[in-house]
Amino acid sequence: MIFCPGAVMMSDIKIFGIGLSRTGTTSCHCLMSRFGFSAVHYPSSFREIHDHVFSNDSPVSGRFEELDRLYPHSLFIYSTREVEKWAQSCLKLFSSEKRLRSILSFSKDQKKWYDYGDMNLYGRDLAGMKDIGRDELKTAYHRHEERVSRYFENKKARLLTIDFTDRASLPLSSLVRFLEKNGVMGMPHVNKGRDGYMSPYLKTGMARDTIS
Repeated sequence: MIFCPGAVMMSDIKIFGIGLSRTGTTSCHCLMSRFGFSAVHYPSSFREIHDHVFSNDSPVSGRFEELDRLYPHSLFIYSTREVEKWAQSCLKLFSSEKRLRSILSFSKDQKKWYDYGDMNLYGRDLAGMKDIGRDELKTAYHRHEERVSRYFENKKARLLTIDFTDRASLPLSSLVRFLEKNGVMGMPHVNKGRDGYMSPYLKTGMARDTIS
């Protein structure tokens, strides 16, 4: 049985974040961790996904259909963002020296794992992402958007689409309601009207997910 404070959990449930990088994936991970879920951001193996309740970012979003087949009662959080701002943020991320250095540190198995996700999302492997252009990114964004929409056409109750950058839409409240509605979490102390609870985590996550 998976344990989550203040929650009623099913033993076989997983929650997957299937938004692209730079759509608030760090924010979502911070929130889910704070809610008490065992969470991993950008998992480096299937074992990491299996060992946690929540996982997200490219290694998950690039294979979400497979994960749904393996964990048929799972919930999915699809984070979105205005596409032009998203593309600009990605261009900075994928060309950064820090990212390029981290790629060199990956083992052969890790690189193969990460390449699979990026190939499914962008049509490029990890190393090739540094040369991706704005139009190619936007095409990939819309392709993934259509892929998610098509797959969940008859499974809408298990999908939450959320924009963490749009505070007016009360993203935190939407996330809490989604988790409560699906019976995986009960948090009566959350002030839904103001959407203010957890704002430090939301801000911390978005600072890493966006460009300054």
